[in-house]
Amino acid sequence: MGLVFLRIDDRLIHGQIVTTWMKEVNSNIIIIANDLLAKDSFMKRMIELAAPPGVKVEVRGVKDTTEVLGGERFEKDRVMVLAKTVEDVVGLHKHGLGFDYVNVGGMGAKAGTKVVYRNISCSDTQMELLHQLKAEGIEIEFKIVPNEKGMKI
Repeated sequence: MGLVFLRIDDRLIHGQIVTTWMKEVNSNIIIIANDLLAKDSFMKRMIELAAPPGVKVEVRGVKDTTEVLGGERFEKDRVMVLAKTVEDVVGLHKHGLGFDYVNVGGMGAKAGTKVVYRNISCSDTQMELLHQLKAEGIEIEFKIVPNEKGMKI
C-alpha cells in the first residue's frame, strides 16, 4: 500500500492527527519529511515520543522519504507523510514521490504570510508553489479535520 495520506502541518504530530486523521486514513505509520528535523536528534526523539502507542514514527529528510517509500519496505503498511512546509512537499514531488493529493492542514501565521483558510496562512511564494503543484495535476485542499468541507485550490 505505502503512502495513503500526505499533509502539510507545521505542528506535525498533535491531537487532530492522532484522533481524527490517522483513523480517517487508517494509517499505522507516520513519516515526518523535513530535512532540518531529520538532522536534529533531540527533535527527532521528541516527535517520536508524541506518537500514540503502537504507531511507528520515522523522521527523514525529503529525498530519503521519497527513496524509502519508493522501495518495498512499506508495501504492506498504510503510511501518513507529514511535511512541515510547502517546500517539503515540492521536494517530495521533485524527487519522484508519486501523489495526487495534498492536504494543507496547519500552517500558522507568521511574518510575510496571510490567512488563506481558517487558521492556515501562506506566503505568496508558498501559494505560488501550491498552484504549480496543482498545475501538474495534484489536488490541493485546505482542510483542518476530515469532517469539514475544506477548500480546494
